[in-house]
Amino acid sequence: MAKEATLFFFPALGTDGRIFDRQQQLPYEVVTPPWIDPDPDETLVAYARRLAEGIDWPKMPIVTGLSFGGMIAAEIAKYIRPAALILIASRTVWRSRSAPLYVTNALIQARPDGTVNSIHDLPRRLREVYGDFSPTEQLLFADMLAKESPDRLRRFAHMVGDWPGIEGLSCPILRIHGAADRVIPAEMGNADVLIEGGGHMVNWTHAEEVNNAITQFVESLP
Repeated sequence: MAKEATLFFFPALGTDGRIFDRQQQLPYEVVTPPWIDPDPDETLVAYARRLAEGIDWPKMPIVTGLSFGGMIAAEIAKYIRPAALILIASRTVWRSRSAPLYVTNALIQARPDGTVNSIHDLPRRLREVYGDFSPTEQLLFADMLAKESPDRLRRFAHMVGDWPGIEGLSCPILRIHGAADRVIPAEMGNADVLIEGGGHMVNWTHAEEVNNAITQFVESLP
C-alpha cells in the first residue's frame, strides 16, 4: 500500500492543470492549483510567494512542477519547507532570457488573438518547441493554449529571464528529464531520472515512466 501523500503540481507555460491528467493515476492525492495573474513588474520570487500564500497547504506536502512550474515550485519549496520537491523538465538555475522568450513567442504566435487559428497549424509550430504530440494531445494542448492570456505568458517569460535561480534547498529533490528535451536540454537539468525519447512534456508523452519514478521517490521518503 502506498503511503499517504499530497502532491501539488504546477504546470508549464501555455498549459494548465490538465497537463497533469496522467499524473492523476498516481496513488496519492494530486492537486493542481490554478495560476494567479502576476502583478506588473512582479518577480518570480515574489509571485511564487504570493501564490503559495493563497494555498491551503497540508502538513508536509510534496511540491512538483513542470518546466516554468518547476521554477515556481522550487521557490515555493524555499518558502514553505515541504517534504520534497519534484522537478520535471525544469531547473533551479536560469541565466538566459533567450529560451523562455523564444518559447513564449512561439506559443503566442500560435494563438495571436486569444484563439488558436488552426489546430492543423499546431503540430508544425509545436514540433519546433516541444516535440511531437499525438492527435489527442494536440487538441488538448490547443485548448489549453487558447485559454491562456498572451500578456500573462509574456510576463511569465520575463519573470524567468530575470530569475537568478535558487540553490541550497534543504528538502529531498527528484529531477526528471526527457533525453530529447529541446526547450531545457537534459544536460542543463542535472537529471536524477533521464527518460529516453522524452521531450519537454515528458510527463505527458512518457507518463508511465514518469509516474513510476515519482512513486519510487515518494515511497523512499522518510
